Amino acid sequence: MAEPTQKKAYGKKQKEDSEIKKLFDIGQSVSFIYKSEIRTGVIAKKLEYAAVVEIDAVSGSSATEDRTVVNYNDMYQR
Repeated sequence: MAEPTQKKAYGKKQKEDSEIKKLFDIGQSVSFIYKSEIRTGVIAKKLEYAAVVEIDAVSGSSATEDRTVVNYNDMYQR
């Protein structure tokens, strides 16, 4: 009898998360430096080497951005 063959998904690789990526979760509060200021925010989406962070509003700040992409190496857990 012939053994069943396993199908391979070409072009698709199973990737392990990096150690630093494993330290952060969606919804986690983080700190980072943004436009020469220490800012805080919440992780909205995890990417391969960075995360989309929703920036907390700061009174008196002229920044109109509400989201930014931050490299995991540049984030600090809160």
